[in-house]
Amino acid sequence: MDAKAQQLLKKYMKNKKFLSIEPSVAAKTAIETMLMKTAIPRKNIHHAKNLQMAHELLKEKKPNYIITNERLEDGNYKEILDEHLKQWPNRLDSGFILLSDNDSLDAVSKVAQSEIDSLVLIPFTVTSLQSEFLKVVVPKSDPSDYQLALESVREHLRFDVNKAFELVKKAIKLDSKPFEAYYLEGMIHLKGKSLEQAKTAFENSLKSNPTYYNSLKELFTVYMTLKERHKAYQISKKLTEEFPVNPEMIPDLAWVSVACAEYDDILKYHTAFKTVDQPDNDLKNYIAASLTIYGKKIVQDKFENGEKIEEDIINRAYKLMEEASVICEDKPLVFASLINTLRLTSNASLLENIYDRASKRFPNNKSIKVLEVLMNDDKLKPAESLKGAQNAIKSGLDMPEIHEIILRRTVELGLPERMIQESLENACKSFPNLKNVFEEILVKAKKD
Repeated sequence: MDAKAQQLLKKYMKNKKFLSIEPSVAAKTAIETMLMKTAIPRKNIHHAKNLQMAHELLKEKKPNYIITNERLEDGNYKEILDEHLKQWPNRLDSGFILLSDNDSLDAVSKVAQSEIDSLVLIPFTVTSLQSEFLKVVVPKSDPSDYQLALESVREHLRFDVNKAFELVKKAIKLDSKPFEAYYLEGMIHLKGKSLEQAKTAFENSLKSNPTYYNSLKELFTVYMTLKERHKAYQISKKLTEEFPVNPEMIPDLAWVSVACAEYDDILKYHTAFKTVDQPDNDLKNYIAASLTIYGKKIVQDKFENGEKIEEDIINRAYKLMEEASVICEDKPLVFASLINTLRLTSNASLLENIYDRASKRFPNNKSIKVLEVLMNDDKLKPAESLKGAQNAIKSGLDMPEIHEIILRRTVELGLPERMIQESLENACKSFPNLKNVFEEILVKAKKD
């Protein structure tokens, strides 16, 4: 670092306050040593062992920079980050450094796609920590007019949207490729719920920088909201080609891939899901549903449409459907879809395995109970299946699928027309809106 840069850094650091949030005494000492080595006076350095202390110090001392461990016993570092962003909206005057022992793609992508300035891997040394710290603060010590304008826009965006809009128009003129300024213009329009104008702003941002993550992400969301799914899919392709998959986006990315019949993308999102540390139930359910859709597509292509599917592909589909049943937390319809799909195949062991899992997890769910009757219909003799379906109706499981079994089996067994008509009347009484469907089932059964 030359003399001029050192002077600028010294001036920048003057009166800046720092907060470390670190339960380890050794790490706390290393952070303090690094900061003092970077010419920061001891009186401007504060420490917290946990989130509770950190919140108190944040309120009292208003530190410009925070260095925190990712793993805190009493909560998540994101609470402090959110509070810090509100306290210091101008990020040229502040920063946030995360210490983590997690170097997975999931962790790295979260940092790259957030307001965190740097991820420092544990274990670290005083020297390695200082090197990462200087990478954050040196550029902020000598910002360009364009960078100053951007931060002013960000600051006003929080409390004065009209002023922010005036400032962003000026900022756009200060750089030959003002992709960040166009992004901020898009965010201003989103605040005003002007989706078309926001879309134009994000598209302009990507003309200046086709791989700017923030604009890609927001444009994807806008296209999804406007139901422009094919455009959304093109953006999703760019996102996943250029960046690790953001786990928070997996549900929407998977949905648009399915909507555009790009089923192989689900394998990519499944791989990303496996890197997520402690995924929540919603993410588990979305992945389970996506894997189910993938498996259903492969199975239907082979067993319903007669397409030639290689054995390793069908086996992979089976494996992923099994995994879907393990991942799924609280969506019985996912299990229903898995079981109905597997009924098309000869994979009886997997079918039974997934059904057993479903019946244990959702013992009182009607859809799962109906599936048991349907599975029995597949393997029992006609008379046994008919009796089982009739008993299910008597027990209160009055569902259209069971009436369908009764109608088909009464015809197949050659029972008197009076009994067939009685079965039809019972079905129509329970589900009058399905009368035409039941009648068609009888016509087809009699033809067969």
